[in-house]
Amino acid sequence: MQLLYFKENAVDILKKQDLTANIKYYYGNNYWIEQKYPNQKFLLPFSKTEVPEFNLKMENGINDDYDNMVIIYENLKFLTDSQASDERLWSGMAHTIFWDYMQHRWPMPIDKEKRSRHILNNYFFWNSTKAVFLNGLSRLWWYARFTYDENLDDPYELTKYVCENDINGKIFPLLSCAFINNKEVFKNIIKAVKKYEEENNTKLSRNQFDELKKYLNRLSGKVFIDELSSEDIYNKICERIKIIRESSSWKNDVKNVINSIPRDEFTLDDVYLCEKQLQELHPDNFHIKDKIRQQLQFLRDDGFIESIDKGVYRKK
Repeated sequence: MQLLYFKENAVDILKKQDLTANIKYYYGNNYWIEQKYPNQKFLLPFSKTEVPEFNLKMENGINDDYDNMVIIYENLKFLTDSQASDERLWSGMAHTIFWDYMQHRWPMPIDKEKRSRHILNNYFFWNSTKAVFLNGLSRLWWYARFTYDENLDDPYELTKYVCENDINGKIFPLLSCAFINNKEVFKNIIKAVKKYEEENNTKLSRNQFDELKKYLNRLSGKVFIDELSSEDIYNKICERIKIIRESSSWKNDVKNVINSIPRDEFTLDDVYLCEKQLQELHPDNFHIKDKIRQQLQFLRDDGFIESIDKGVYRKK
């Protein structure tokens, strides 16, 4: 199998100059590039060395992502990070040898307004510093790259975990952390979360992952997180997850109290009336009123309520 990449001017023409005119071609075969640009020679061989023939699965959509991450990384593990960050390589392959895969895995949207963006995101790199994790092909390689761990019995154990745990809603947002370019840090974070969930028979929600991301960003401003050992990262994350889960529980309980109040406007004293109820739900906490005030602040920040006067709130 010969890998092909686009010349720089080809990417500019297809991605910018002729994108709108070419949208109609993203519904059929890929012969159109050669037919429309017969004298341009847009594509070049990536190297003189061919790679073993391999195909990506495309029968089950998102459910094939894990298998395809393993397939593409095993066959293209020789790529350097620099090569794998090159838009020309992934765009070239998306328009040639993996065209059928792209058509099945990333079908064009029905909404005409979304089609240009769909092509830019999936067939090219577009509009994000983390574009390699968005492109329809490069995302497979890069998620495997960031989670592959040869020290585990199954080196793709963490890869499988991210595929089964809401990549777009929970895992991808972690990549916006400033320090996450260090794949060892990312890997250790995933390890810690996975281990915590397994040991405590629980799953973190999207909101809890978002709170964890905020904590990690704050932590990176205080310490050189890249220098922390795997054990240190694991312990810090486990400690923070306990706090996040406790806070989430409190927030929901106070929210339920507010919902039980029949009026849109209510006071702090109205919530205090349920102090005994909250004490029963949280028997280890002996500062119930302090906790109520804290959670009211959180709910206000979340936009669930608004403060209209000292000690007076309104439901939104």
